[in-house]
Amino acid sequence: MVIVSNNVLILARTRMNNNHVCVGGYDLDSRRYVRLLTNTAENQDENSPYQVRQIYSMEYENRQNLVLPHCEDVCVQQSTMQRTL
Repeated sequence: MVIVSNNVLILARTRMNNNHVCVGGYDLDSRRYVRLLTNTAENQDENSPYQVRQIYSMEYENRQNLVLPHCEDVCVQQSTMQRTL
């Protein structure tokens, strides 16, 4: 099931190993925290556009087979930056 949100605020971006980043956000429409993965359920590449304080219009799916503690994982299908706070 694809979830569409017009307001995902990027809260955190953390550098990881192997040229990846962990991107955390808050879906202002559904009032839930999300961790943004690629559409193939991988961590975002360091070239990912998501930056702290940006708000995106986004379509995402909840990740299948969640692995704790990452129960907020979602797979981004598409996104468009709306504005920066």
